[in-house]
Amino acid sequence: MYSSYSLSKCLVSFHILAIQLFIPNVASLNLTNVYLHHKCRVSQGKYQPGSKYEKDLDSLTRFVAANNFIDGFVHSSNSDGPNSTTIIFQCRGDSYKSNCRTCYDTALAGFRKRCPRNKGGIIWYDQCFLDVSMINDLAPRKINYKDTFAMHNPNNVRGDTKMFSKKTNDFLQQLIVKADKPDVDGVELLYYAAGEMRIGREKLHAMVQCAKDLADWKYKHGDKYENNLNVLNKNVLSYDLTSGFLHVSHGEGPDSVTIILQCRGDSFGSNCRSCYTTAIDGFHRRCQRNKGGIIWYDQCFLVISTIKPQLPRKIDFKNTFSMHNPNNVSCEPGSFDKMTRDFLYKLVQKASYPTVVEHQSTYYAAGEKKLGKRKLYAMMQCASDILQCKVCLEWCIRELPKCCDGKQGGRILGMSCNLRYELYLFLRR
Repeated sequence: MYSSYSLSKCLVSFHILAIQLFIPNVASLNLTNVYLHHKCRVSQGKYQPGSKYEKDLDSLTRFVAANNFIDGFVHSSNSDGPNSTTIIFQCRGDSYKSNCRTCYDTALAGFRKRCPRNKGGIIWYDQCFLDVSMINDLAPRKINYKDTFAMHNPNNVRGDTKMFSKKTNDFLQQLIVKADKPDVDGVELLYYAAGEMRIGREKLHAMVQCAKDLADWKYKHGDKYENNLNVLNKNVLSYDLTSGFLHVSHGEGPDSVTIILQCRGDSFGSNCRSCYTTAIDGFHRRCQRNKGGIIWYDQCFLVISTIKPQLPRKIDFKNTFSMHNPNNVSCEPGSFDKMTRDFLYKLVQKASYPTVVEHQSTYYAAGEKKLGKRKLYAMMQCASDILQCKVCLEWCIRELPKCCDGKQGGRILGMSCNLRYELYLFLRR
């Protein structure tokens, strides 16, 4: 995981993971709970005294404090919208129950002191970390590589530093394998491992840990997830895809699989099945053994996930991207952009009213318009299982200036809706 260690103590801390190693002339793991680091989430702003956010935060902190911390982990939220509050709290694997509660009290007091009235922030101590946020990062969470930091012991290794680094690295890899399995000792102690080993005359002690809501994003050959994915894939291939849309699931718990497929409005039936086959092959090739991912093609997009979203789905503004035609408009680009967007807004009115195909609502519109001597072609579409199609498409139009001003064509693509325009015909007749 890490290529080398040249010092006798190193701590790498993540929002979701920690690695610590030391030689025993340094203080024992169990005897310290010093402050390590903090990060205030300045972008989330500050709350006012007596505000709803403050009341919700106080209520949630009291709720968490009442926990018995038997497994050393809490991920809890309350409220919705701008006053939403989420607390993620993880204790080190040897510091559960009463030690964990003590660390929670310390961390909460430290957060209030170091990030006064901030709506969000993270603080790390030897035996725990606390994350407060107005954004509920739903479990299972993806790996957060951004909120990380490193610390080291100031003393250098005496002797063969390369040998020390290699043996340390090999030892950590062994612990990582151990931490990736459940260790049942009265309660489940997931994602934690500690150990010691001799290096010459010294004894090396180390621990590794991941937060308990971290997703295991890879599946192994022959496991239950792979079987569920294969079953669901066979089921999808048996459908006629007349409506161009599927949202299906198979299995339960962490091994459940959900597939969402949306084909373009002119590519239903056999064309849709063909695009699905291409997309599933592309997903397996580009996201090898990943439990989840999204892949887009001209005529469809495919989502595979371990999470069963509540229906109807809310608009996903995060998983979006844009593309543009490399050619610029030859004259009066400002006028072209305005006429294009006016035309797109008219198509929104048509696309946001569903057409029923095989008992399935479809949200799709396409059209063409004369612009001087040229003809503009456009299409837009929402996934059949979302709310507020009109809101989603109008958001896409507002995004166009960021990518596509003065261009002969542009696209905004996402999991909820997409649109495209070109000065050539790109749809089936």
